[in-house]
Amino acid sequence: MTNAITTLENDKAVGRDRALIRSILSDKWDVEAVIAALAPEDDVDRATARYLASLAPLNEQDVQLKGEDAQMLDNLLRPIGIKIAPHLAPDQADAWRSAMVMALANLSPLIAISAVKLALHEPMEYLSQVESVVRKHGEAVARKHDTARWRLKMLAEEIERAKSPPQPVIESAPKPLTLAEIAAMKPDMRKVGLSSGAITKDQIDAADAWAQGGTECAA
Repeated sequence: MTNAITTLENDKAVGRDRALIRSILSDKWDVEAVIAALAPEDDVDRATARYLASLAPLNEQDVQLKGEDAQMLDNLLRPIGIKIAPHLAPDQADAWRSAMVMALANLSPLIAISAVKLALHEPMEYLSQVESVVRKHGEAVARKHDTARWRLKMLAEEIERAKSPPQPVIESAPKPLTLAEIAAMKPDMRKVGLSSGAITKDQIDAADAWAQGGTECAA
């Protein structure tokens, strides 16, 4: 029972990661779709770490090249081989596909599998052309993954900013002008102060009275 639950959880994780990869590779970049692809207990940092791990070369993830990705790559190469060389005997075709999987194993499976799918639709005359055509498409696919990494980085930064929004700056009230300061103002400055509401007519009158011999106090 425990093994079944573990397998189910692993399958769910794989499904989430595939949904995440689809959303960050999409031409229609949708932040909400990326967040929705994350597990409730997940975060962008952990999802990014898994995504970057999936971009490691196939021969690092699967040294024996016997896993699911290697098998998928082999299966996708099959129609390409049939298109170019339908006359090959089964053992020759198998040997060619094995050699191709080994040759392409220094690419990430995410890149290699997508590139082989694209290469299927490109006309080729010889089996010797296949690797270079796949690698050409792989370069374009890799650029999309570069963009995806940048998007995840920007998303992580955006989430961090949302966690710690800038605090509003509360400005302290200006210190009231003293009667001496108002009395020292030139007429033009008094007009500016009156029009802006910085001082009042009563303050000006009080400052003038103070200047004629009164005692200074706060206006």
